[in-house]
Amino acid sequence: MVSPRFIYSLYESRLQKGLSKNELPKHIGLIHDGHRRYARRENLLSYEVSYKIGMVRFKECLSWCDELGIDYVTSWLLSKENLSRPEEELEPYFIVLNELFEELIIDDLVDNFKIQFIGSIDLLPDYLKETINKLQEVRAGGEKTITIALGYGGRQEILDAIKSLVLENKEKDLEELVYHASSNGLYTNLITSGVLVTEERLNKLYDAGLDHVQISIQDTDPKNSEKIAGFKGHQKKINTCSLVRKAGIPLTINSVMHRQNLHNLKSMIELAIELDAERLEVAQVQYYGWALKNQTAFLPTRSQLDEATKIVEEARIRLKGILAIDYVVPDYYAKSPKSCMGGWGRQFLNITPAGKVLPCHAAESLNFLEFDNIKDKPLSWIWEHSEAFNRFRGTSWMPEPCQSCDRREIDWGGCRCQAFALTGNENATDPTCEFSPYRNVLDEPLANVGKEEIPEFIYRKINVRKPMIGIGHNSNKSLKS
Repeated sequence: MVSPRFIYSLYESRLQKGLSKNELPKHIGLIHDGHRRYARRENLLSYEVSYKIGMVRFKECLSWCDELGIDYVTSWLLSKENLSRPEEELEPYFIVLNELFEELIIDDLVDNFKIQFIGSIDLLPDYLKETINKLQEVRAGGEKTITIALGYGGRQEILDAIKSLVLENKEKDLEELVYHASSNGLYTNLITSGVLVTEERLNKLYDAGLDHVQISIQDTDPKNSEKIAGFKGHQKKINTCSLVRKAGIPLTINSVMHRQNLHNLKSMIELAIELDAERLEVAQVQYYGWALKNQTAFLPTRSQLDEATKIVEEARIRLKGILAIDYVVPDYYAKSPKSCMGGWGRQFLNITPAGKVLPCHAAESLNFLEFDNIKDKPLSWIWEHSEAFNRFRGTSWMPEPCQSCDRREIDWGGCRCQAFALTGNENATDPTCEFSPYRNVLDEPLANVGKEEIPEFIYRKINVRKPMIGIGHNSNKSLKS
């Protein structure tokens, strides 16, 4: 019979070999489970033996994370639910935990880590609480962080705990990046939901040279705003806007408009004035990614769009010199595509937190392209020579009717991400164009706007990567109606 330890060692070896240093996560979560099942399967004398084996493995994982450069480790050790187990099961576990924590006080294994605890520590035995307090005191420094969850409860409680950790252990290099950019004459703009921004952080960013902040607001009606966003945070967004202006930083409100909130466009304009914004972006939803999944719920009627256009035109005249208003109409109602990013690889690049360099913020949806990393190659080389940046640069890649169109150096063939999402062909003429052979992909939904029942929203799921509409890469095939 092959031992579980041997299988584990093989798995560990294969996993290590497959890891890419350029794509390592910043945060690892460890869930401790199966101690009792393991004890029964291995015919161990007691659960305590299994618990001790689990803690050895835990320390091995910590060592591994430290070696790989993982900055944050969260260990889910004991839920509130498990605190209701019989004393004969819990007491051995508490003893083993206490031994582990005493070891971590002196063990050089965690010298690089700050150790902190979340959860209902007050429900634990006094001797264990005393050791926990001592461990937190001794291990209060360190560039990396280990968070141990004990007595944690339901989903919301876990989310609240994680949120507090994010606030406490937020990335500290943003100010450094802003300062460096500002010192080199670059314009810096923080685009954010505003939910986790603090006054202290804003002041630090201002001191670092931050030029501008843009905050998205989904509606002036708090209830509808939170329904659209999928979380409670409307008032926090409003408060953050006030903090931005208090810090002396120029403010743009990004109002994400669609069928569900266009009726409140007038009040959104007034809100921007109340918040002392310098600019309002009336950004009609563009239908790729999450919005494409909610197309029926979001796509406005023609009458809604006409009314919105009228409101914006009137407000621009009335508020000239007070509030600048940008107005973006949905592609579905346009006759020609936008000049997406001013043309692929012509004016814009985006660097992800992992170091990948992208021609636009959505370029990774073109999952067949490989994007170079600034950790591996100079930024100038990536801009000038990388395959991804040259893939749709210029006009030579364009099919007809783009190739012979007078607008080919005006709209540059439109959005490649949208073309791929809607047709399955990254080289296709953007369906927004009235001359595109794929224009029916947009016209068909428009024909049904206002006639169908509005469905419930499909919300985004974090850390789930799927093709936008389930179409894989195939340059020779297109989506047929």
